[in-house]
Amino acid sequence: MHNLEDISFLKFTSTGYTGPAVRLAAGVQAYQANSAVASQGLRVTGGLCPTVGLAWGYVTAGRHGPLIGLHGLAADNSLEFEVVTPEKGYMVASPRENADLFWALNGGGGSAYAVILSQTTRAHSDGPVTAATLNFNKTDDATYWDAIDA
Repeated sequence: MHNLEDISFLKFTSTGYTGPAVRLAAGVQAYQANSAVASQGLRVTGGLCPTVGLAWGYVTAGRHGPLIGLHGLAADNSLEFEVVTPEKGYMVASPRENADLFWALNGGGGSAYAVILSQTTRAHSDGPVTAATLNFNKTDDATYWDAIDA
């Protein structure tokens, strides 16, 4: 899937959602998606690892990330999947079309059900985001707990 790196922007319309969306091919990694959507003044949900595949491992495991408080889990943002199954070949799975497969792919371990070619996900207006990381080397238990207490 690594070479499937297409990213396309669309105005999505369905009974459950109308608004900006991004179709991410299965090989698109988080850093690629983030760069592309930011250039359009948008953002998508994603985790902290920049090299995770959003349409494949991230959403099918029902992942979370720094934007869940504002936009929800990855599964909350999925609109549809393009997939290939052994029984039916190419198909689209959405809440209205092949709904059982759609919900199985949203956090249910997608590779057990189909090969995902792409995922269409909600796109949100970009804005400020703040994050912080604290790292320190543990030299002994007392130093560690002193740092935690501080």
